[in-house]
Amino acid sequence: MMKTLLVALSISVLLPVHALATGGKIRSPRLGHRGEITKAQNEKVHHLFRYMKVELKFIDGSYLNEFSTQRFDGTSENVSRFIGLLKATGLWEVEVEFRDFGEQESAFTLHEDSSDTLSVTINSGRNDFLLKDFGGHLPGPGSNSRAGF
Repeated sequence: MMKTLLVALSISVLLPVHALATGGKIRSPRLGHRGEITKAQNEKVHHLFRYMKVELKFIDGSYLNEFSTQRFDGTSENVSRFIGLLKATGLWEVEVEFRDFGEQESAFTLHEDSSDTLSVTINSGRNDFLLKDFGGHLPGPGSNSRAGF
């Protein structure tokens, strides 16, 4: 009995944390929220998911425990509208960042963790995207908002 307990304890100490994690591929768009949702917010979320499935192209995604990353394609107008719809739900704080992905396939990535913050990273290296297309989602002068360039 003591030997079994000692072996189990040794394995749990020696295993790296990622070996005990849950992770995998995401096969369709998804979002999570940790709280109560009003009927109005629920309707906005349904509209958001319809928009994600019709106007954006889900490329791929993955998760590890509560962290997920999803890649999408779409026009700059579609991406800007998507960000507006996310904000309109009132469920998440939405951070918008810009980074050159070094490829043309992805329009943006959506990062989610266990907080109520979603991070949308826009592919600034896309040939068909201009910064002005996202003007409504950029922090104003003197703003404390986070926007990476």
